[in-house]
Amino acid sequence: IERKTSDGVTFALERPAQPITLRDYQFVVTLTDAAGAPVEATSVYMDFTMPQMIMGVNQPIADRIGPGRYGVRTIYSMEGDWRITIVASINGREVRANFDHPVSLP
Repeated sequence: IERKTSDGVTFALERPAQPITLRDYQFVVTLTDAAGAPVEATSVYMDFTMPQMIMGVNQPIADRIGPGRYGVRTIYSMEGDWRITIVASINGREVRANFDHPVSLP
């Protein structure tokens, strides 16, 4: 689990440790405040991009799976350096956190 804090909200991302292309993966983000309490969002989506490339849009909307917990399933279409930007709408504002990692071939 990797954590990033943005605008007072901590994003804890559960993802595969060493992802490879063309496999179906579950991604879960838990949103908490400074006291560790769950933060509820009106909506959450994850934007999967490769910063070094221009590519199509892959922004699955997350399902609420528990207090402050949201999940999506997706695949990586190619190897390389990927960025997941999590965007949460909380009390009328958008809060974002970026997570970078490489994806390998099978």
